[in-house]
Amino acid sequence: MEVIIKSFIGVFCLMLLTVTGIGITATSVSARNANAFLTASAERIEAAHFAEDVIEACQADAREMDYDLSVEVYRPGGSKQAAYGSMTLTYDYGISFFDLENTRRIAVDLW
Repeated sequence: MEVIIKSFIGVFCLMLLTVTGIGITATSVSARNANAFLTASAERIEAAHFAEDVIEACQADAREMDYDLSVEVYRPGGSKQAAYGSMTLTYDYGISFFDLENTRRIAVDLW
């Protein structure tokens, strides 16, 4: 009888560790994907010299991936050409099995 109880406890602990490990791995992949998306979007916007249509396309791509992308472009007084900017990506982060969710933000400066 003692062996059966220990076996069930062992199997339960093993399943708990497995589910926790999978959740942590999935969360890590989610954070890495968000970071990669922000980096790729920043490169696209910088390569297009802060073109409005490229910024709008990046924001549309972010909405498709359930991200919120905000881009601020700073122009010197009276100039039509942007000098620099900043981007902020907001995404959900957490382990869904344990119902642990919060919102994370990543920011990057554009030159």
